Amino acid sequence: MNRLQQSLSTATTVLVLSALAVGSNLKAVLAASPPSWLQASLNRAEYDALVLPPPVTAEDFYNRGLFFHGEDDLEEALDQFSQAIVLDPDNPDYYFSLGLTYSDLGDHKLARRNYSQAIALDSTFAAAYYQRGLSRLVIPIAQVNQPAAPSLSADQRQNLTLAIQDFSRAIDLSPAFVAAHYHRGLSYYLQGNETLARQDYQKAKQLNPLIAEHYYQQGFSRLYIGGDPSRGLP
Repeated sequence: MNRLQQSLSTATTVLVLSALAVGSNLKAVLAASPPSWLQASLNRAEYDALVLPPPVTAEDFYNRGLFFHGEDDLEEALDQFSQAIVLDPDNPDYYFSLGLTYSDLGDHKLARRNYSQAIALDSTFAAAYYQRGLSRLVIPIAQVNQPAAPSLSADQRQNLTLAIQDFSRAIDLSPAFVAAHYHRGLSYYLQGNETLARQDYQKAKQLNPLIAEHYYQQGFSRLYIGGDPSRGLP
């Protein structure tokens, strides 16, 4: 009996019976909630083969990419999303997910390239505009968080202008997009426009106080709103 067979003995029988009772299957159960004993007894290749079907279609590779991204295996996720794109180069979701993975890896240039491709395929993709805008804010945010941040460079100012355009487009497509309002406000602040910054923060807070408070607690809004979040805007 090999290691895979040993792992799928008594304990797995219980899972199989439970899966049959709810009309599911073993792979679905394991993928949704993999037991620790199973993960510990198999190597990664054996475990992946058990919970993931062999990829055939672009959607298969895409779903595998989502799985690996959820497992924080970003390099493998990149490979799976890229293979999905090879099979179906006209699906904006695939480019968007590839962009998110590059963002997580810190490669914002490649992330923007993929967000732009998603937008080219679907000009109403609000989340792609938002994420592309975020990718343009990375350097300005890192700079302004320093106590004695120098003036922004011409390239950084241009990135802010483009970020505002992206956030504005996301808001046009999805007016209740709280994060887009918030980060457009942050962009306005970095440009020196505190009036528009406050307006966007007020709108974000109006749309969803809890989410706006979350961003506030991250510290960014203190840079352009000031005051105590428990007392509201100054």
